[in-house]
Amino acid sequence: MSPQKNTPSSVLGATAGFLGFSAVAGLLVAALLTPAIAVTGVAAASTIDIFDELPDFIEISDQSQRTEIYAQQGGQDVQIATIFEQNREEVPLDQISAAVKETAVAAEDPHFYEHGGVYLPSVMRAAIGQVTGGSDAGASTITMQLVRNLLVTESERYATSDPEKAKELYEQATVTTIDRKLAEMKYAISLEQQYSKDEILEAYLNIATFGSNLYGVQTAAQYWFGVNAADLDYNQAATLMAIVQAPTLNLPDREDPTPNDTRRKYILGNLLEEGYIDQATYDGSRDVVVPLNIQPVNNGCMNSTAPFICDYVRKTIENDPTFGDSAAERQYNFRTGGYRIYTSIDLDLQATAQSAMDQYVPKEGTGYNLGSASSGIEPGTGRIKYLVQNKNFNETAGAGESETSVNFNTDRNYGGSSGFQSGSTYKVFVLIDWLKAGRGLNEVVDSRRQVYPGSSFPNRCLGSGSDDWNPKNYRAMADYMSVMEATKISANTTFATMAQQLDMCDITETAESMGVHRADGADLEQNPAAILGTNTIAPLSMANAFATLAADGVHCDPVVIDRMTTSDGTEVEIPQANCGQALEPEVAEAAIHALKPVLTGGTGTAANVSNGVPLFAKTGTADDYVQNWIAMASSKLATGTWTGNIVGSTKLNRQYNNSLGVSDRILGQYVARDVFRWATDAYGGEDWAGPTDQALRGDVETVPDLVGQDPAAAQALLESLGLRYTLGEPIASTQQAGRVAVTEPAAGSTVSSGTEIVVRPSDGSQTTMPDVAGAASFDAARSTLQAAGFTNIAGAPVTQASPTVPSGEVIGTSPAAGQEVGLGDAITIIVSSGTGGAPSTPAPGGGNNGNGNSGNPPGGSDDDDD
Repeated sequence: MSPQKNTPSSVLGATAGFLGFSAVAGLLVAALLTPAIAVTGVAAASTIDIFDELPDFIEISDQSQRTEIYAQQGGQDVQIATIFEQNREEVPLDQISAAVKETAVAAEDPHFYEHGGVYLPSVMRAAIGQVTGGSDAGASTITMQLVRNLLVTESERYATSDPEKAKELYEQATVTTIDRKLAEMKYAISLEQQYSKDEILEAYLNIATFGSNLYGVQTAAQYWFGVNAADLDYNQAATLMAIVQAPTLNLPDREDPTPNDTRRKYILGNLLEEGYIDQATYDGSRDVVVPLNIQPVNNGCMNSTAPFICDYVRKTIENDPTFGDSAAERQYNFRTGGYRIYTSIDLDLQATAQSAMDQYVPKEGTGYNLGSASSGIEPGTGRIKYLVQNKNFNETAGAGESETSVNFNTDRNYGGSSGFQSGSTYKVFVLIDWLKAGRGLNEVVDSRRQVYPGSSFPNRCLGSGSDDWNPKNYRAMADYMSVMEATKISANTTFATMAQQLDMCDITETAESMGVHRADGADLEQNPAAILGTNTIAPLSMANAFATLAADGVHCDPVVIDRMTTSDGTEVEIPQANCGQALEPEVAEAAIHALKPVLTGGTGTAANVSNGVPLFAKTGTADDYVQNWIAMASSKLATGTWTGNIVGSTKLNRQYNNSLGVSDRILGQYVARDVFRWATDAYGGEDWAGPTDQALRGDVETVPDLVGQDPAAAQALLESLGLRYTLGEPIASTQQAGRVAVTEPAAGSTVSSGTEIVVRPSDGSQTTMPDVAGAASFDAARSTLQAAGFTNIAGAPVTQASPTVPSGEVIGTSPAAGQEVGLGDAITIIVSSGTGGAPSTPAPGGGNNGNGNSGNPPGGSDDDDD
């Protein structure tokens, strides 16, 4: 390459060094307008005025560059998306081959190292050509071409924020007038005064156009030849510089490549003439066919290998003030900033989750608008590990049934979704608030179905006073059960009673502290029904809440960007996870303990993974089975998986759109199962410390044994223990009429302070069946029973052969001795027939024969089987 000459040697360049721009303007105007004056009499004074009014300098600004997004796979960063307005990757001059630099000068500006920005002979030539109708090409030096491109780039900065200004600036930069050419000259002279020739050539080679949306020689080299700019030879360089002259006409892959080939040969001639190549190189290059190796670059999230990840990264930048003062500025920076964005996504886990989603949840053809989405977060860091759903990404207007632009995993601002009712997964926040209040997992809670007055749910933020509420369970359940059992089987009524003893505002704030919020941006609802999941939540938010539990109460904001740099490696500030302790570790450990059985014997058994890695989960179903959830976690990964109606209200429990033979209601559990099969093998996982004794016991009292007591005495004892007394309906019992027969919950149950204890008195209608075995006769036994108050004794005995009981002696009764019976129940006396003889048919129900053996009367069953 010829030695660089930083001091201009032309008359114009030397003059610009010591004359003012007005004097320079006179020279330029004279050069441009002398032919025109001779022909048309054009005056130059106004043009000189415009020249003087222009700023004295222009800067080489940062150019639009492509942004690249990466994810992790096997410890390596793998590119998943390329985003650009202009496909450009800037490189310094020392990463561009000498062949390229010399070819650019020979092709576009052979006197580049001699002039000071404007080459006067070329200006004169162009001016004469413009006036006479001939060609005006050749007037623009490399520096002047750089100026024009810089001005065009400046107009593009306003394309989003101010389209009218962008249009005006573009027209000013490209309009074919003498004024515009004078402006380019003035700016070119100022550039030469501020920057070295190397800096100008580097900027030019990084801004020039090499085809449709191909900017800069590095991008061009990669696209057309599959190599870096540092590796281009003279023939390849000449092919590329041929495009610069006419970026549409001179493309080398056109059906007729003659224009490019003609220009390439011309450039090779210039290289020979300027002494950059010798005759042998010229002869060996001129008539060869330059082989192309086109490497297309897919632009945009729709062409990404992980489009919903790409879209979430895009939305993250658009929503975060870290990346610009306005949304428009942030969008522009994302498309043009040349960022290298390294995400937290594990592509192997992403592929596993997507494969499970594709296998179990159809994209289309179900007859209703079935959707599903699943998110994964790393506990303790907030790093998002995967985002998948059952629809393909398509942000065009022509999206079909299997496609959508909505990211169902995220909030409206980050993907367009308003979320979905979370069902009973929301109960976990009642459970956690219960534990925060010092209550216990083994406390027995009233679980009877009842009408709950709206005013019975405290709310320190909004006040009590909602409508009365009558929730039901999805199946028959016990009237009283422990919190532990209620969590496992997801008992609605138990959690309603628990919420009565808490505060709805506290429950809401607990959820918020763990990262839960409505996807539509509204405040979380705080009415009683909200504890069963009426709020619309995004899967990513629910995954984050379970990540908080799995991290022993440490909450982190979800983050998808691990690291971000500019194209030259400069680190860029990124959104932070802002991790902090949201729950006491003891509370988180106790909640996890309660949620483990959901997988092993509760509502989430289809998702269970039995490989020794501890897991916990909570399922949820919205009213009428229109949405279904499972949130699940190990110590290494927390997930939220939703399946349901995108729109509409089809009942999932009546749909069977899969090969598993199960309803669509639990398809998400199979997705979660496969995710954790992979994740537990790949990441492992540790167990948690478990609940404290206090977390198990809570603030409890043991229900005393009140059987046989007077109800008044029972009431006094219960109230002294801080329990509420309620007198229930009498029941049949062997206890004396009016005395306590049973309590609900039963004696020995551990219950919360203030729990209602229902005391049910005996109606005196039952007694214990006396033992009349051995009575000498049927009549003797009947007399004994009548004396005991029995009123429904069969008038004749049932006989039964016996080798040990003498004939006529009583063997026993049906019902058998010792059983609790009503005094009006039917009683049959069984009498021995001796060692022979056919027995008579016993009364229904059978009885004990007095010696532990069973007889088998004809037509009957074993008579001790009741």
